[in-house]
Amino acid sequence: MSCAPVTSLYTTKHRQKRSKEYKDYSSWSTKSIPNESYFPNYWQHTTEDDCYVGCGPVAWAMIFGYYDSRSHYMSSTYGTGSQGLYRCDSDGASGSNSCIAPSSSSSDVSRMKKYLEKIAKTLGTWCIFTNGATPASKATPKTTT
Repeated sequence: MSCAPVTSLYTTKHRQKRSKEYKDYSSWSTKSIPNESYFPNYWQHTTEDDCYVGCGPVAWAMIFGYYDSRSHYMSSTYGTGSQGLYRCDSDGASGSNSCIAPSSSSSDVSRMKKYLEKIAKTLGTWCIFTNGATPASKATPKTTT
């Protein structure tokens, strides 16, 4: 008994049909973030439990930092509604809204760590094998006071 080679199962017609499922690269468009220079460069740190704070809290902090900075530096264009996403108290989440989110995690390290940990707690991030994990179902931050 002889077996047909695998290649004979797929005809040229089949391959041509499959190739039509993909769009040409020319139909793609490129998007960018307005005022990208205000987007902060934050990264994970280890907490007291020797666990990383998690990428979810860091991502949210970067988004908050971007809108906070943009609101401070370009208030005539974007208004002041986002001021206060980063604040002046020791945890970055309370106190006066006159402070501007730092451009990196290396600025005001103690406050940034507390800020990231507060966001992690709000999101329900937990430690698993030294990594911070945030469930997708809790990836939307809740309002804290």
